[in-house]
Amino acid sequence: MRWRIPILLTLVAFAAVSCDQQPLETSQQPTTTGLTFNIANAPPQSGIVERADYTAAFWIVDPESGLGALLGVDPIEFCTGPAEFDFVSFQTAIQRDGRQIDHGMGEWRAFVYPFTTFDCGLFLTVEPLATGMSTVVSTENDLYGIAPGDKNANAWGQTGHGTLVTPGGEFVQFSYKYRARSNNSQGYKEVVKVSLH
Repeated sequence: MRWRIPILLTLVAFAAVSCDQQPLETSQQPTTTGLTFNIANAPPQSGIVERADYTAAFWIVDPESGLGALLGVDPIEFCTGPAEFDFVSFQTAIQRDGRQIDHGMGEWRAFVYPFTTFDCGLFLTVEPLATGMSTVVSTENDLYGIAPGDKNANAWGQTGHGTLVTPGGEFVQFSYKYRARSNNSQGYKEVVKVSLH
């Protein structure tokens, strides 16, 4: 099951032009000006590509390593409230077949624990193995799962990495990945890996 805690912050800008401005004089030279438009300078809401910032947090667990990673929120703040979630910048592209493709990226706080149960009792009493910042990348190739058949299997996930610090002051490398896929013929499959080294 995919879960997110997004809060969309929409900023709408209005441009006002005064009606009482003096008309511009026409030039004697013919001029041609065209609108330069590409992905790099697209407006936030173009109808094809949309950009927005969300706040979110994720709890990723790896049963094999026994590690759990809380990303995007301070566990003490979350458990005692109020808590502030970290931002991720998303770009959404609407495909011709109606599929919605998402790509997100952000710098999130990371807290790695030696347990896999989301439990405030543990967060408030067990010291993290390592903490710091993680670069997070999130992808989704068919948000609403509308592609027919198995031609475009729905795949989504997240990866992250960063240099964290242990309670003893040692620097360690943190990485995680969560990948999931669903289609009609092969069903649902996911891969989760959390590591410190």
